[in-house]
Amino acid sequence: MNTINFIKSSSPAQHYSLKVWYRIAGGTLLFTLLSLMLVSGWQIYRLYSLRSDVKTLKLKAKPFTPAFERKKKLEEEVIQTAKKIDQLKQLSAQNKQKYSFLKAICDSCDNSMAISSIRLKNSIEAITLYVPHISSAKSYIERLKKETGIERLLITSLEPSTSGKHGYVVSISPLKRT
Repeated sequence: MNTINFIKSSSPAQHYSLKVWYRIAGGTLLFTLLSLMLVSGWQIYRLYSLRSDVKTLKLKAKPFTPAFERKKKLEEEVIQTAKKIDQLKQLSAQNKQKYSFLKAICDSCDNSMAISSIRLKNSIEAITLYVPHISSAKSYIERLKKETGIERLLITSLEPSTSGKHGYVVSISPLKRT
């Protein structure tokens, strides 16, 4: 080892070990680059083959698109029909409730009474009827309470009847909660 310009030269063994190290590093780098190219090339090939497969499948499925569109429309119609059926069921339940109130009102009447008017919404709003005696109006209210389950039915007005057949005109309505 000679010193040239105050720099020590390396020994031939160090030169050899550096050559080996560079060769191993270069070979590893080359192998890594080649393997990356191979893997990415394979992936690119798969990508193009999948794209071509998708194109052929779209061409094969093209005749079925009207059927799929029709299926979607039918599913939407089924949803809309189900909503309408639910609305009809609710209306039917309300009508059954009103019918049961009307039936209870009519069943509670005696032969001596006559119904003048009935006002219903969700429940009984007002009933106007002709009665021969005040006591028959009270008994009618008791029977109606049992039939309908409405506890707070009251006589709201009591007037003498203008017709000779019945003695009084009675208006009955439930007590409103405030």
